[in-house]
Amino acid sequence: MRDGFRQGYGAFGELGDGATSSSDVPVAVKKTTSATAVTGGYYSFCAVLSTSHADCWGYGVAGELGDGATSNSDVPVPVS
Repeated sequence: MRDGFRQGYGAFGELGDGATSSSDVPVAVKKTTSATAVTGGYYSFCAVLSTSHADCWGYGVAGELGDGATSNSDVPVPVS
C-alpha cells in the first residue's frame, strides 16, 4: 500500500475499498487518511493511525482483524 491505495486480489476485502472484487489499478482504502504505517499478511492488512490506534481489514474469520469478530471486512475496522 502506498498513500492509502491498494491493488490486487480483493475477494476477502483485502483492498479496503468497501468491495470484494480484485483490481489491477490502485483503489483508495477507506478511512486511512491518517495512516502512519501499514502492515499486512496474505489476506489481511492493518494501518497504524496518527492517533496511535490501528484499523484492520480483509480476511478475519479467525479473528485476524482484532475487532472481536470472526468475519471479513472490506473496510478498515478499529482494533479493540
